[in-house]
Amino acid sequence: MAYRHFSRTNNQRVNRWLVSYADFMTLLFAYFAFLFAISEVDKAKFENYTNTLVKIFDVSPSSRQPIDMKLVPKGDSLLTTPENIPPLPDVELRNDDQQYPAPSSLLEIKQSMETQFEQQIQDRLFSVSGSENWVSWTLDSDLSFKSGTAVLTPASEAILYELAKLMKNQDVPIQVEGHTDNQKVIDGKFRSNWELSAARAVAVVEYLQQAGIDPRRLSVLAYGEYQPIADNDKPQGRTMNRRVVIQASSLFAKTESVNPGEGE
Repeated sequence: MAYRHFSRTNNQRVNRWLVSYADFMTLLFAYFAFLFAISEVDKAKFENYTNTLVKIFDVSPSSRQPIDMKLVPKGDSLLTTPENIPPLPDVELRNDDQQYPAPSSLLEIKQSMETQFEQQIQDRLFSVSGSENWVSWTLDSDLSFKSGTAVLTPASEAILYELAKLMKNQDVPIQVEGHTDNQKVIDGKFRSNWELSAARAVAVVEYLQQAGIDPRRLSVLAYGEYQPIADNDKPQGRTMNRRVVIQASSLFAKTESVNPGEGE
């Protein structure tokens, strides 16, 4: 009896896979039956189901028509036919906080001035420096002004005219600095080197405005004799100290205009 009992138990364990197999076949049949059912849509039944759902959920359906499977791309057509996708419209992305041009534009202006006035730069009458965010032009006093005056020379006007052409469409602030040596002003028109440096900076600013640069972008700084770059005890050093520096930079603070009456 014990042997027969052992044999029956062992046989049951061996054939238990049939249960899992039968479950799998049942699920597989149900899956294919489901696929077959949704491949053939009965429009009348679909409409019936839609009306019932609308009543239950109290919503308005976007469409009561079943999806036409013939209109859905098959296979990998979505990946292999990009020409069927309408192109995106050309939209210029603009950051409202961006007030200045692309940094490279200032560097290109610097390079253009270096090429155009190569001879004056070699003669050390004119110099250009800068980077992607700023550019600076320095005019020697012997090139830019008549001795002891704030009257621009034709040579300096030629340089300023070309500078204005390059800068008038660049929305960056421009400041003009006036500098002198430490010699006393002889001409009675100016009481001090402060006034002389300021008058020369103003003369440059006025010319740039007349050449087409928006005056709201321009400003004047006067340093007199107090920002020397060379030794004032030597004639060559004094010549270097008598200069006008024009700087344009996207890093400068941009002045906002205020309408009359505001803030009252």
